[in-house]
Amino acid sequence: VIFWNPTTNEFKGIPLDLPVMLNFHFYIFYEGFGYDSLRDDYILIRKGEYSGIGGYIADSGEDDPSDFREIYYPNGQLRRRLSDNFFEEDPSDLIGFTIYLNGTCHWRSVVLQEDSYVASLGTYKGRFVDTLFSVDIGNTKFTTTTISEWEFNKDINIKDLVDRKLVALNSYVATISMCLKTKCIDISILAEIGVNESWVKLFTIRPLSSIEGIMGIGIKGDLLLRKNDDELVSFDLGTQQIQEIGIKGSRLSQTLIYEKNFLPIGRITN
Repeated sequence: VIFWNPTTNEFKGIPLDLPVMLNFHFYIFYEGFGYDSLRDDYILIRKGEYSGIGGYIADSGEDDPSDFREIYYPNGQLRRRLSDNFFEEDPSDLIGFTIYLNGTCHWRSVVLQEDSYVASLGTYKGRFVDTLFSVDIGNTKFTTTTISEWEFNKDINIKDLVDRKLVALNSYVATISMCLKTKCIDISILAEIGVNESWVKLFTIRPLSSIEGIMGIGIKGDLLLRKNDDELVSFDLGTQQIQEIGIKGSRLSQTLIYEKNFLPIGRITN
């Protein structure tokens, strides 16, 4: 993992400090990135998973590997393990990118609930819950907030789904959501983490036919959107005007706002 300061163009490699076991592949997934001012250190929230090589299954015992989540401090090379019951619902599939705001890491995951097979329909029915997972770095307090939920069946269509991005807006967690069918865009902020009913819709934007996806929010509060030719454009919420910015991006790209910082990254060593 590489840290990069865009202001000074400085790069620093982070020691992974990962356990290795024979007969097992080890996979790491990063679910959060931020800065702990109390420890004067960066933080990474990461999930580790083991998978037996060639169908290998270890005998039960104390040395058997188990999946884990932890907060890792690269400067101090400290690891704070999160207990197995830390998450009330398992955020197994990270969606999009994480954000760090006011000492808390946030990310999205869709949790499947009430999964069942309906014989008369010959298909599965159930309920998806688009969930915000939040971890306070200082006290490792964990909170979930429902963003939206919907049922699924054999008639579900991709055009009925929503392209949603998690962003920070005026010190609030916010979502930008675009219906893939109507191309209408909604912007909502979360007034209180953990309170499902505290989502407040700020804007609804008219359909934008040439827009393929959402990228994020610019430094002046404008929306960054992706056209169907992957060109990025800026949408001014006040004037409702679209302006090309001469940059291409893909659905896997992320846009971030950063503050200029001429200080060195720190004492992180390879």
